[in-house]
Amino acid sequence: MNVTAVIIALAVVVTVSILVVVTIHMREKAIIERARRLKAIEDAFFGAHRVFSELPGQYLGKDMRMMLLARMQDQLSKMQSLDASNNLLKWQEEVNVLLVAVRDDKYEARQDKVDTIDKSRNVRDLLNYLNKIIESQKKAGRLGGDKASRLQKQTAFLIAKSHTDLHITKAREHAQDGELRKAVNAYHMASTEMGKCRDHPTAQKAIKSFRTRIHELEETIRQQTEAAAVKSGMDDEWEKYMQDADWKKKADYD
Repeated sequence: MNVTAVIIALAVVVTVSILVVVTIHMREKAIIERARRLKAIEDAFFGAHRVFSELPGQYLGKDMRMMLLARMQDQLSKMQSLDASNNLLKWQEEVNVLLVAVRDDKYEARQDKVDTIDKSRNVRDLLNYLNKIIESQKKAGRLGGDKASRLQKQTAFLIAKSHTDLHITKAREHAQDGELRKAVNAYHMASTEMGKCRDHPTAQKAIKSFRTRIHELEETIRQQTEAAAVKSGMDDEWEKYMQDADWKKKADYD
């Protein structure tokens, strides 16, 4: 074998080796990219599912629920295109059942009072994530601009409502315990939260009801203060009388 043949053979071996290495690298890169994409799709699916299932029923209307279910369907379709999960059929069936129930107004949402700071924080986090989903659906062209704006406006109101609900719960607890000034302060804080969405019709009604309740509590405080002042005056008069009576009795005895 002459030198030229050896060189050619070596060149072929090197070329084949390079091609093998590049092919393996590209396959590994494709596997990593597929795994990354699948993880992002699953995160989007479970994120929408979590908002749908964990957010108390009073925070999600029919439009919001239908949008979340559409989001879940989109992600399931992407999973199917990747031939991804063993649970795909089960998830598709679950989403389809929920879709029919919500569409036909037969879905019974779980109601849950937001009466602790932890619950309020959890609701707020879910609502902030919901807002990101709406923005994502808008950018993907699955939500029209007007509808997206309306849903985002509603989400902003609900975030304020989550804070307000906690203040109202505290206000009622203070009122039941007779701590009326604390109750008034809690209602003022609730009114301030609703004021952030003042242009929302429900917010306007809520603020009006809070002010009415504040006025009622302040009137009760005024009446209690006056009654306490009268009682204190009567107690002072009685104490003075008793002192005078003791003096007169002592004088008569002497």
